[in-house]
Amino acid sequence: MAGESGASPPPPRGLQRDASCGQPGVPNSLPPPGHLLPDSSLAGAEAHCSSPAIARLLLREETSAAPFPDRGLSKPGRARVGFGCAPPQPAPFLILLKPPSRLPCFSPSRPPPAPSEGLPWRAGGVVGREQPAALSSCGCLCQALRIPNRLLFSCDRGVPGARNEAALRGKLEFKAGRLLRLALQLSLQPGGLAKKPWLKPQEGNSLLSDRPVMPFSNSHNLSKMNYCAEDEYPDLSLHNNHMASVLTLELYSKLRNKKTSSGFTVDDIIQTGVDNPGHPYIKTVGCVAGDEDSYVTFCDLFDPVIEDRHGGYKPTDQHKTDLNADNLQGGDDLDPNYVLSSRVRTGRSIRGFCLPPHCSRGERRAIEKLSVEALASLEGDFSGKYYALKNMTDAEQQQLIDDHFLFDKPVSPLLLASGMARDWPDGRGIWHNDSKTFLVWINEEDHLRIISMQKGGNMKEVFSRFCSGLTQLEALFKSQNYEFMWNSHLGYILTCPSNLGTGLRAGVHVKLPNLSKHEKFGDILKRLRLQKRGTGGVDTAAVGGVFDISNADRLGFSEVELVQMVVDGVKLLIEMEKRLEKGQCITDMIPAQK
Repeated sequence: MAGESGASPPPPRGLQRDASCGQPGVPNSLPPPGHLLPDSSLAGAEAHCSSPAIARLLLREETSAAPFPDRGLSKPGRARVGFGCAPPQPAPFLILLKPPSRLPCFSPSRPPPAPSEGLPWRAGGVVGREQPAALSSCGCLCQALRIPNRLLFSCDRGVPGARNEAALRGKLEFKAGRLLRLALQLSLQPGGLAKKPWLKPQEGNSLLSDRPVMPFSNSHNLSKMNYCAEDEYPDLSLHNNHMASVLTLELYSKLRNKKTSSGFTVDDIIQTGVDNPGHPYIKTVGCVAGDEDSYVTFCDLFDPVIEDRHGGYKPTDQHKTDLNADNLQGGDDLDPNYVLSSRVRTGRSIRGFCLPPHCSRGERRAIEKLSVEALASLEGDFSGKYYALKNMTDAEQQQLIDDHFLFDKPVSPLLLASGMARDWPDGRGIWHNDSKTFLVWINEEDHLRIISMQKGGNMKEVFSRFCSGLTQLEALFKSQNYEFMWNSHLGYILTCPSNLGTGLRAGVHVKLPNLSKHEKFGDILKRLRLQKRGTGGVDTAAVGGVFDISNADRLGFSEVELVQMVVDGVKLLIEMEKRLEKGQCITDMIPAQK
């Protein structure tokens, strides 16, 4: 590395094989520069380079002609191998990093940090005896990964040893979800791996294993691969969810050997739908994503589920966003005699981390830390306080219960079967502003659940607060070089496919004791593109004729359009309820399909 060894930085357009690399120490079996490696080869390969040579992983988008794009990857990356001259120091082992499916995006207006800006590890750099702290420095690899063009780090002989074994295992194995695959490869000589007993695979060091360590479900049971797809295919004959409508034996056979870059499998995706055949009110989705890559790796399953759930939304369709509350027409006058409360909520996922069904304890805690720091920077009407679930006093817990803010360990079988309650309540918490009208749940069903709410029927005010708070929060994350998962096709990426797009649910608790008994109630809601729930959530029944009425759509409509549907639809439902109270007919009020 230039600052420590005098070596020049990597050239901007890839590396060519240097004359110094063509030595007898470099085996003929190594792939040539620019060779495209399959994902599965990274963890099992060994790079046996001569002392003055190091292997570099060059990143390339499949749709990009340049090996080094000027921004972070916008599509799942694949790895290319090249060779170049190393610094004069020996490099007994190499750490090869496969890029995550998303890196923070950089542009000319927001360039990546320069290698000289204090990163613990720099591109192609050598970490010596005097720098063991770089290995254990919290977040060092995450910071280095923000330089999208430079993802190889070589270490000299001073680092490995008993003192640093824990640092290698604990800090490289780990960390915040930005490493989706890591291979530790020796370059001393063939068989060099066995000469380092502290790196033996049989010790359980997952750095040297291509087998994912799964946090739940049956994916950790490798014996299932001894059985054919017919033996492992779930019985979906009595199921009523979108996943069951799509997942044929042929599709399961095609997908069962695949996994995302973080190790999520099709069995993890479908388990919640297998365990929960149906639902009393709505047709559930029956599958979840474990990371951002899930929607790409398993698109053969997710695309038809999304199309079915979101009213024919095609894989070629583009999502739209509108968080300008001034574009909402009306909404400040829903009848308070019927509307008890109004709220707008959405979810957000932080790019680089696995989603709640799949995230590790360390990831979950890192998400909590990042979120709490961002929320602490909010000011004015959004100034508030964070309550970690595991640290609440009895008084704080009772107050949050009284305010109906507290979320507890999930009891819904839909959430439990997907693995979202693991390690409860570690890493979970609630933040709310001082006036208790803007809330953020951390690490429940999504990384963040943002809620604007208040008593009564002023949906306009609720939505305005929602847009303002969400915009400020996103800007705070971007200021720390983090961003929310988003793409132009699916919009904001969330755990459940039903929440893709806006992730927005605008709802009211409204009294409809007469209309709810009408034989056309369900059809009316469908025509208005609305759905009903009990006031206690997705698995609860209505009490006293009070329903939670909200938009049925998330994807393909903007935030303003969805809130407008709720405002207009609830007004019509209330007028129908008033007619039924008087014993009048509502047939002429039934709307056409929106």
